[in-house]
Amino acid sequence: MKNSKFRTSLIIILSLLTMIVGQASFSLSGETSLKEQIDQTARSLGKITESRNRILKDQENYPAGSSQGDWTAIVLALSGKDDDYASYLKRLEDYVSNSYQEQGYLDSFRATEYHRIALTVLALGGNPQEFGLDKEGNLIDLIADGTYSFHGESLGQQGSNGLIYGLLALNSKDYNIPSESKFTFEEMLDELLSSYSPEGGLSLGRGVSPAQDLTAMSIQALAPYRDRAQVDGAISESLKWLSLQLSERASLGFGDRDSCESTAQLVLALCALGIDPEESEEFRVGDLSVLDGLNSFRNQDGTYSHNIGDDEGDLMASQQALLALEALNSLREEDRWIFDFRDYSFETKTGSQALVLIMGPVLVGLVLVLTFANIKRKSRGR
Repeated sequence: MKNSKFRTSLIIILSLLTMIVGQASFSLSGETSLKEQIDQTARSLGKITESRNRILKDQENYPAGSSQGDWTAIVLALSGKDDDYASYLKRLEDYVSNSYQEQGYLDSFRATEYHRIALTVLALGGNPQEFGLDKEGNLIDLIADGTYSFHGESLGQQGSNGLIYGLLALNSKDYNIPSESKFTFEEMLDELLSSYSPEGGLSLGRGVSPAQDLTAMSIQALAPYRDRAQVDGAISESLKWLSLQLSERASLGFGDRDSCESTAQLVLALCALGIDPEESEEFRVGDLSVLDGLNSFRNQDGTYSHNIGDDEGDLMASQQALLALEALNSLREEDRWIFDFRDYSFETKTGSQALVLIMGPVLVGLVLVLTFANIKRKSRGR
């Protein structure tokens, strides 16, 4: 009877342990799984800046409201890695409030400041439409102020990236643009489409040579509107142009060198269109997929180098590569675009890994305790 109870308890605990370990996606074969890659790269970001434990506690290297800090917070949250998100979100809110109370806005030239912070707030479980207080004590709406009510002359005054991230921010949830807005959706879309060159690539502005990374980024912004003929044409021409830019490693470049960031943006673009980059025939060079191209920049410690042959990992390259891997995992696991936050749960995303880290050792300990107790009981009965 006692043996039966022991076996039942052991089976239950081992079943729970199997379920939890299954969430961690450990591979016993020689091949590293996508989730393992994501986990390793998320953990490796702190090595680049020599930040220990919780990276976001390092306010010197990752200040809230900076590009370096915000993108790190985004990719860490989307990876599910445990970190100091609540404190970072509070510091970010203080940064936004201080900017508004001192000058009345975040930035009058770079609309991307609003977009990046809005995406950070969403990734960390906050509401960018009610984030911080202005000098009159009113709640700040980063979505409105960064898009249809932008303080500057145009979202595109800093270049096409202002329009790209403006559309990404608007599409991150079901945000509506009021009818009598300073900038309409059609104006934003038309301005972005007008930046395309005749050969199909997108440039930072008119009269500038097309850039591979910006072209891939524009596809991400335009993907939700592909049912429009003009948008579909622009995406098709962009894909054709990008496929012709692939190197022998199946990677994209920046200037005259292969670039991790440009390749990561192509992976993101394909994911935005619902295309698995590992299965795309259009973006294949011999036996190599564009995912192979991205991983050619990967180092043994999980970081990514800016260019092939660089000795050390680069933070921006690692951030963008990690985001691309997360987008692919989101496509495969949830059939969801990585910046679609409509059904996103920050608590679920970051809580699952915490469960693995906490409950795994606890259950292993219970198995050992029960086993030891059973052995001790048997020895007494002899």
